[in-house]
Amino acid sequence: MADLMHIVDKLREAAVQAKRECNGQIEQTLTRMSKKIKDDITTQRDKQLQLRKQIIEHEEKDHLTQKKQLEDNIKQFERLKRSLIELLETHKAKQKEFDERIGKLMAKHNRMKVKRDKAATTEMAELCTKLEKKLAQKMNHCKCLMLRDDETLVKIHHMLTGYDS
Repeated sequence: MADLMHIVDKLREAAVQAKRECNGQIEQTLTRMSKKIKDDITTQRDKQLQLRKQIIEHEEKDHLTQKKQLEDNIKQFERLKRSLIELLETHKAKQKEFDERIGKLMAKHNRMKVKRDKAATTEMAELCTKLEKKLAQKMNHCKCLMLRDDETLVKIHHMLTGYDS
């Protein structure tokens, strides 16, 4: 039985030894796997950090580009605004000048019209005076004719009407 005990002890020692070796191999495997996983995690984290860094750099670059474009647009807007203000001022000045010229032309036209109207009035007055003089002459002539003998009037009447006696 001692042999059996000795075999059992040897088996126990072998089992303990196998268990130790197995635990050592498991430990080594776990250490290697942990290290590999840790390295993979570190690598993945580094890649993500690098990607985030690239994204942030790209966003900053885009932000700077947009900021520059915005500043350029603001400068262009300011130039256009100044140009528009200058155009408006020029337009106001030209409009004022135009209105003054129109006013002067209207005044000149009105003066000329008044002169023409005065000339026409004067001419009409002269014609009226001439007509009044002629009418007065004709009336005097008629009065003279009426003061003559009746025979003369009859002759004149016949001459005018075309009857001969």
